[in-house]
Amino acid sequence: MQPSNLCQNSITLNNQQKQFAEDSYQPLLSELQRVSKTFSTKKNIYLGGSLALKEPALFCPQDKLTGMHSDLDIFVVSTSFNDLAQLQQLPLLIANISPELERSFHFSPLIKPLKNIYSISLEDLSVGIDTPIIEEIAIDHTAYQYSPQAKSMAHYFISKLCSYCLPYRNTSHAYSNLDNNQATRHPMDTIKLVLTGLRLQFYGIINNTHGIHSIPVLAEQGYFKQIMSKADILRWIFHREQYNPTAHLPEINMPLFILKCWQEKLSLNNATTFEKIIQATEQDYFNKKNILDKLALVLFAGCFCQLSSNEKHSTVFNYYLDHYYSLYSEPALNRPKAPHVNINTAEREILLIQLYNHYLQSTTNSIIPPTSHEQKNN
Repeated sequence: MQPSNLCQNSITLNNQQKQFAEDSYQPLLSELQRVSKTFSTKKNIYLGGSLALKEPALFCPQDKLTGMHSDLDIFVVSTSFNDLAQLQQLPLLIANISPELERSFHFSPLIKPLKNIYSISLEDLSVGIDTPIIEEIAIDHTAYQYSPQAKSMAHYFISKLCSYCLPYRNTSHAYSNLDNNQATRHPMDTIKLVLTGLRLQFYGIINNTHGIHSIPVLAEQGYFKQIMSKADILRWIFHREQYNPTAHLPEINMPLFILKCWQEKLSLNNATTFEKIIQATEQDYFNKKNILDKLALVLFAGCFCQLSSNEKHSTVFNYYLDHYYSLYSEPALNRPKAPHVNINTAEREILLIQLYNHYLQSTTNSIIPPTSHEQKNN
C-alpha cells in the first residue's frame, strides 16, 4: 500500500483540484515503488514534508492550475551504508518519471530511535510513517514517531525568517532535482513565514494539532486574535495552497508580525522590546551550550536587524554573534571567520547567508548522517 488521499487535510481545494494533485503524484510514487522492488537490498521508503501531512500546494500561475508546487521529500532507510550505496541509484532510475515534480531523496541507515531531537522534518515524517511507499524492514512504528516539540517550531520559525530575509542560500544536495541555490526571494517565502508564525502558537502544545490545517480550527476558537484576523488567516492559507507567484498578498508589517508572534508565544505584553523577546526566547527554547541553538539566536537577531535596523538591534546582534564565536576553540578548523566590528547592512547580509547555509547543513547532518558520496562532495 502506498500513500493516498494526499489532499486529505487541504483547506481551500475543491474535489477537482484534489484529484489533480492525486493524479500528479501517484505515477511517480507507483514507479518508485516498482523500481525499488528490483533491488535485492531490503529497504523502507517513506514520504515526509507537506505530503506526509496531506496538505500539498498547487501551482496556479495567473490563477490557472498547471501543476504542483510541493516537492516530494522521500526518505530511504536501509540497514547499512553499504546497502544505501546501491539504493542511491533510485533518483536516476525515476528521473524521467514526472520530471516536472520536484523531489528530494534522503538516505539514512536504520538506527535506534533518537532522543532529544528537535526536527520538523522528523516530526513530519512521523505522521507519514504508517503509510510507507514500501516497507521491507520490520520496525516498531511507535518507537519512531516523534511528537511535535515546541522547540522544533521555534527553530523552524527562525529558519523561515532567514529564507524570507536572505536572497541567496543553498537549497539542495546530491540527491535532489531542485536548483542548487536560490538567488531571489519568492512570494512563497513570505507565505511560509506567516503560516509558520501562526503554527508557532500551538505546535507541541495543543494535542492533535500539527500542520497548517490546524490553524483555521484554532482560529475559530479565538487563537491568533492578537496576531491576525480569521479572514486574513484564510487568505494566507489560500495563497499557499493555490500558489500564484504574481498574486497580490495581504498587506503585512513583517517586523511587527514577528514581534507579535513571539510576544504571544512567550506571554509577553505587546510593548516588549526585541531585546527582551530574544532573551526570553533563549531562556525558554535555546540551550546556551548547544551550538545550533546559539546559531539560531544569531540568525534571529541578524535577520531581524536586516528588517528593522537601528543601533539597539545591531547591539543585540553583535552580542549573540560574539557568544556564538566564543563556542569555537582556537584554532578550530570550522571556526567561522569573525567580521570586523560595526559591519554594514550588506556585509551583515553576506555573513548571515554563510551562517544560514552552515545552519542548514548542520541541522541536516545532526539528524541524518551524510553518506560517503555526500561527504566527498562537501
